[in-house]
Amino acid sequence: MCTSLVLLYNVEQAGMMWTHQHRGTGWSAGRCSWTVVSIILMSAVSTASTRSTLARGRSSSCTTAADCSFNGHCGLHTATGVCVCQAAWKGHRCSELNLLPVRHGTGYHATENGQNVSSWGGAVLQVGRGWTMWAAEMVGHCGLNTWTQNSQVVTATSTDPLSQPFVRDQVFLPVWAHEPDAIRGPDGEVVIMVTRATALEPITGGPGPGGPVCTTCSDGSTAKGCVSRNPFSPPDKYGKAMPTQMSYSRTASGQFTDPVTLFNASAGLPCRTAWWMPTPRSLNTWADTNLAGVILPNGTFVGIWRECSQTPPSGKTIHPVRASNWSDPKSYHWDTAPLFGDGPWGVGVDHPPPEDPFVWGPDVGGVFHALFHDKSCSGCGSHGFSTDGRVWQYTGIAYNATVIYDDGTVHTFAKRERPHLVFNGTEPIALTNGAMHSATSDATTTLLQPLGRGASM
Repeated sequence: MCTSLVLLYNVEQAGMMWTHQHRGTGWSAGRCSWTVVSIILMSAVSTASTRSTLARGRSSSCTTAADCSFNGHCGLHTATGVCVCQAAWKGHRCSELNLLPVRHGTGYHATENGQNVSSWGGAVLQVGRGWTMWAAEMVGHCGLNTWTQNSQVVTATSTDPLSQPFVRDQVFLPVWAHEPDAIRGPDGEVVIMVTRATALEPITGGPGPGGPVCTTCSDGSTAKGCVSRNPFSPPDKYGKAMPTQMSYSRTASGQFTDPVTLFNASAGLPCRTAWWMPTPRSLNTWADTNLAGVILPNGTFVGIWRECSQTPPSGKTIHPVRASNWSDPKSYHWDTAPLFGDGPWGVGVDHPPPEDPFVWGPDVGGVFHALFHDKSCSGCGSHGFSTDGRVWQYTGIAYNATVIYDDGTVHTFAKRERPHLVFNGTEPIALTNGAMHSATSDATTTLLQPLGRGASM
């Protein structure tokens, strides 16, 4: 007989248990068939009581909210204290996202002329009674392998992201533009920060750092004949910088300003990816900075960027960034201290540095939070927090690449990166990611997965 305790445990461990079944090993709980178990599990996931159970820490003791990653509070009703997580979070330290099954058809999955269009994540803002997404999209029906050649930024809208897809509205920035982040200014402005280049580059032969736009792709996958130059090579070997720019408008549907450069990546040297390359100097940014942040009511910008690279070791490291005036590029201070402070990369000697930050806050307690694409495991994301926006604490893995759908099917993506949270007011309701379906094709989509909630939308 399947007890409720076993069922709830299996829901929380779905990334492991359901994958086991999906691979055809015939997993079952006691004498329950897979069909019965999946129905009961899905029913349990949809209830508020289950969400509350899953979001509650279990065994580790705590004394302060910091022990609960500031995503919950320390319940001191016992001698040691146990983390009681907000609905969107779970785990002993409230550092794991409480992800619910994905509804088929949600997210951003564009088609054009009957063919799939690959996208790579999107930043979402609540606008009026709906939500607007700024997404990176590959033109010419190409896949992610052409991101340094074919990427543009589009807008898409949804009236209810938990039940309705995002539908493309228009091209926001044509080729070449990538990795948009959308944030609110102190007076309600919509501020877009993006990696962007426009001038034709003699070395690469295109506006993108990877070369000319590829035109021989189909159905969202890159053709074998498309050759992308390595944008991280030295300048005399076809390398090209990727400037970080900003554009803003009083409203999401209003006229946006011409993009201005916040940081000119050409000021740096190439990534040091081999011992024979010159040691990079400070503020070496011959790469996309992944800039992300928030703007405070006083106009201060607090965020995270990555540099390529500090040595030792070689690679890309992430750092804090601040500006006294978000709209003045000259006021940005690009810190070169590792974001997490410990280890050469800031997260431990054996841990590759995370990338793709998404920043939100400060919350009611004045704490900033961030999600990252974490390179310590395939398709993983991690969480960190900061009480001042300068010194950050890494809390660990927040999600993985395995997704459960609302019909009980399970899929493990080959890649899951570019995390952004979707909010309804101040409540996080979903996670978006750029996701690659399989390792045999570079076709991608923008996935949206709901989060546990304290109240219905």
